[in-house]
Amino acid sequence: MDVTAYLDPLGGPTPVSCYLVRIWVPGRTELHGWNTADWRLCDVGSVEDAIAWARERAAGSPCEVLLVEGVDGVDGNEPLRLWGAEPDDASTTISIPLWREDPS
Repeated sequence: MDVTAYLDPLGGPTPVSCYLVRIWVPGRTELHGWNTADWRLCDVGSVEDAIAWARERAAGSPCEVLLVEGVDGVDGNEPLRLWGAEPDDASTTISIPLWREDPS
């Protein structure tokens, strides 16, 4: 980690109106992988309140709190993860061997 002092003047922060909470839900079996449940969370007092809501709603499942410009119509903006992470095995590859029986 590289840390340096930020000396340029800053304006006031832009208030955040909504967060996107993504909760990762495990599939029925190992072959089904993960599903996501996305929630729009508005009129929140602070990001800490959004994190607390996400943790409570996720009940132990992996979850993320994201900031997306305009949340309704993303307009090509990439979400900014403020807290959390996707599951470690969200992109697990399962190999399924295929073979062809000898026709003779």
